[in-house]
Amino acid sequence: MNSYEELKERMEEERRHRELEEEERHKEREKQEKEEREREEELERRRRREELRKQREEQEQEYWGK
Repeated sequence: MNSYEELKERMEEERRHRELEEEERHKEREKQEKEEREREEELERRRRREELRKQREEQEQEYWGK
């Protein structure tokens, strides 16, 4: 194999390596974004449950207080 072919092969290997690294970074980014969405959704569910609990307590107090 001459030096041109070796260089060409090495460059191709480096390109594939960069593509794999980029793919891994992309997957990791997607994973982190998904985890963040799930945390935000859980916080929203908790907030909503707390809001409903408070409304229920207020309604019970109004009912029993009258």
